[in-house]
Amino acid sequence: MVEGGGRRRERKARSAEADDGEWPLLRELRRCIKDFGLIAPGDRICVAVSGGKDSSTLAYLLQQIKLRRMLPFDDWSFVAVHLDQVQPGHDASPLMEWLAAQGVH
Repeated sequence: MVEGGGRRRERKARSAEADDGEWPLLRELRRCIKDFGLIAPGDRICVAVSGGKDSSTLAYLLQQIKLRRMLPFDDWSFVAVHLDQVQPGHDASPLMEWLAAQGVH
């Protein structure tokens, strides 16, 4: 029985962590920025956004970190860049509209 109670406490602790107002990916990105020194005061960052899940998520999470002031300094910025390779049928306007709606420039 003691073991079961320990599991409940562990689940409860994990649940409380998840309720701290941050998503796991957001928390992990902030940790990586800190651990590896990825963003420093005064940095201007260019994020290549293809419109796929990975790059769009990165742009969104960086915007959340900026808006929530999750770094110990606030004088950094980033810009999203999409390279139009002039592929037939490619329409970047939905991506541009989505980025603008998120407040990403």
